[in-house]
Amino acid sequence: MPSRNTKEQLRRVMDLCAERGLYEISGEDINSPRQSFICQALADPAYAHLRTATYALIGHEIAATADVRDSMFSAETKAAHPTLEERVGIYSAIGGK
Repeated sequence: MPSRNTKEQLRRVMDLCAERGLYEISGEDINSPRQSFICQALADPAYAHLRTATYALIGHEIAATADVRDSMFSAETKAAHPTLEERVGIYSAIGGK
């Protein structure tokens, strides 16, 4: 959550995700009606990949709804596109980016 964590904390999480090949996506909790639905921290270029990951998640949902074998993490998809980076690119295009 870029709006609630320091840049150092976020860098550590991003580095750990990269080291372990984990899918990284931003999540912002809205716990009060006074909170904005717009996360200003995501305007920082350091977090541009989080927008792409969000579109990839949308693309994953679209593809998986049509056929679960086409989901981003299915064995078939992983065999055809072994790197997470490649799959995120493909699925973000499906999701509308």
